[in-house]
Amino acid sequence: MRGRPKQFAKQITEASSISDHDLTGAIVKKNCQKFKPRKIFTRNYAKYNEDNFKEDLKSTPWEQAYAERDINTAWNKLKQFLKNAVDKHVPIVERTIRGRECSWLSHDIKLKMKERYHSKKARRSGKEADWSSYRRLRNAVTRLIRRSKATHTRALFRESINKPKDFWKQLKKCYPVKDSRSQQAKVFKVNDKEIDDKRTIANEFCQFFTAIGKNLQSNILSLSDIVWKAQDHSQLHQKMNPKNNPFEFKATSPREILAIIKKMKRKVSEGYDEIPMSLIIDGAEELAVPLSHLINQCLAHSVFPTAEKCPKITPVHKSDEKTVMENYRPISVLPVLSKVFERNVHNQLYTYLKENNLLSDCQFGFRRKSSTEHAVTYFSDFIKTNMDKGKLTGAVFVDLRKVFDTIDHATLIAKLPIYGVHGKELMWFESYLFNRQQFVSYQGMCSERQSIRCGVPQGSILGPLLFTIVINDITEQVKECRILLYADDTVIYTSDKDSKRIEDLLNTEFNNVATWFTNNNLVLNLKKTKTEFVLFGTHQKLAKSEKVSISLNEKMICETEMYEYLGVTMDKHLTMKAHLEKIYKKVLSRTKLLARIRHNISPWVAETIYKVMILPQMLYCSNIMLGMSNTHKLQFERIRIRVLAIINGKNQRVILPTVNHARNKRCLVEVFKCQNGLAPRLFKDYFKKILHHKETRGNNKNLLLPKVRTEAGRKSFLFQGSKLYNKLPDALKQEQSIMNFKRQCDQLDSEFNF
Repeated sequence: MRGRPKQFAKQITEASSISDHDLTGAIVKKNCQKFKPRKIFTRNYAKYNEDNFKEDLKSTPWEQAYAERDINTAWNKLKQFLKNAVDKHVPIVERTIRGRECSWLSHDIKLKMKERYHSKKARRSGKEADWSSYRRLRNAVTRLIRRSKATHTRALFRESINKPKDFWKQLKKCYPVKDSRSQQAKVFKVNDKEIDDKRTIANEFCQFFTAIGKNLQSNILSLSDIVWKAQDHSQLHQKMNPKNNPFEFKATSPREILAIIKKMKRKVSEGYDEIPMSLIIDGAEELAVPLSHLINQCLAHSVFPTAEKCPKITPVHKSDEKTVMENYRPISVLPVLSKVFERNVHNQLYTYLKENNLLSDCQFGFRRKSSTEHAVTYFSDFIKTNMDKGKLTGAVFVDLRKVFDTIDHATLIAKLPIYGVHGKELMWFESYLFNRQQFVSYQGMCSERQSIRCGVPQGSILGPLLFTIVINDITEQVKECRILLYADDTVIYTSDKDSKRIEDLLNTEFNNVATWFTNNNLVLNLKKTKTEFVLFGTHQKLAKSEKVSISLNEKMICETEMYEYLGVTMDKHLTMKAHLEKIYKKVLSRTKLLARIRHNISPWVAETIYKVMILPQMLYCSNIMLGMSNTHKLQFERIRIRVLAIINGKNQRVILPTVNHARNKRCLVEVFKCQNGLAPRLFKDYFKKILHHKETRGNNKNLLLPKVRTEAGRKSFLFQGSKLYNKLPDALKQEQSIMNFKRQCDQLDSEFNF
């Protein structure tokens, strides 16, 4: 009360007969929050003309940048020319932000609100007539506000109906399913001292984020550098890259740079140079030639411009106490030109790795045509198939600490030659990784720049691909078991009828993998709920099995009955009950939120919210839940019926397909992808067609239905997908285009029974 007296209307003190102390209370003002004016620096687009900006770029003497002998000087001159043009057409101005934006608040509503305020004399007089007058005005103002909000919101959606980005932005405003980012603390604890100076806090954050990777690596007791140098590179090279084709940079053309820029998102945060991506996109045709020229020069001389190596870091609170810096994650923003350069190199390197099949099939992360759903489906089908065979499946789920921050530069540079990166290409990657700096921006204050000694650049385009290269050869450490990767989410698993056999295999392979992590300066997170072990199997098989113990350096790994893997809660019997209950609660809360805002939006917008905010939650990894019970199917179908009632009200205007139909169509699309090379390589030949020597109606069209003995086998994606696909008309089975296949599946709803 002493800190914020304006929030309290009245303090109450009453004598108490049950204690020596009086009872103390207060009446709190509910809506007394006031927004203090604040100043921000932003670009002024009021007088911006795209054609004039392009003309200025055309007349810019880019030849002066080409004439520079030093690559960094040439790049800096190009950036300076660009910055001058940007500042001229879109200058940075200081603006004062007062209160909250209320575009729906009209002059008539303000007059009514004033009239309502003056009618509060009822509190003083206490007369019923005055109270009745006040209530009428209060209700009238409430109706006006609701009507104005609804009209304003619907108008915004109508204006943005053909602008997907604006529509999505407005949708997130009126349907906030995620909590907004919590504000940063104003006081932090550092070395048992409290600091409140903004610049000091920014410097402490920068030092913390810069040193976090090396601090974690220092906890590794083994001499990782010595171990790495002792490894046999020739054997690893033969296994990972038997063709030994070299990777070489290709000169990029203005057309390629133009295509890269056009694919960039307009509204991305600006780096420290304050050059907005939207203006880069507007001037793409004029910038393509100078950018391609200097990028080719950089590649030829094995230089990555120093000006593009410094990200701006913003600390964002994750959880727990706000005054502790460990509870913040760094959000990194790189200069926009670095993204253009990196995308060009990424396209060349990824194409080379893909064409030479150098990336492991077990890695599902940062790969085209791959997703978390593919990883979960493949892992789940393995467990169900072995359940059907009467086997148990043991799985160790491995978690790494701050993996992108702990990537060792020396290790990465040592591994690149294994994948054909030599000579000037290798020197370019050295230039890209070394001599990097970063700074922290905290509430308008910037820290001093500090050097980065390890880790791949977060927020970069090349970073994830470089991490994939570092972790790619981990699959060579697993001989008797299997391994599955999605970025740094790793699971080691194997199946057998004997639980002791599973224990021996997993202990051996897990320790091999842990040693590999240590040798590569990656830090295991052995905390509970992070690295855990699950033994999967049927109720009967698990009841008869002996206890399995998994350990690392005499430290026991926690065994759990369920684990959340890539967003899916997998229990030891794979009943998926816990996961389905979690999904049901989430979609139910979103349905209630839709009901609260329905009066502000049109039926079409409400239908869109269902399709992009509610239905995807029910369909995520739906291929592992095709055999769910009728009880759960009915639960989700009731959600659809409830949403339909919310959208339509008394009028039947919108029709939504059943959730089961949507789930089955999603399954059929994945089966189509598996058969046509549009899925990860592990799903190649996953479904097998029935082949006959004699010509029959079903020859080469139907899929071979696997023989199963148990309910677990019948719930597998392999069984359910084959069963659903075989029900399709023969003409649809012969379709080659995925778009036509989806379109024809949509048309099956009314006339075809899955």
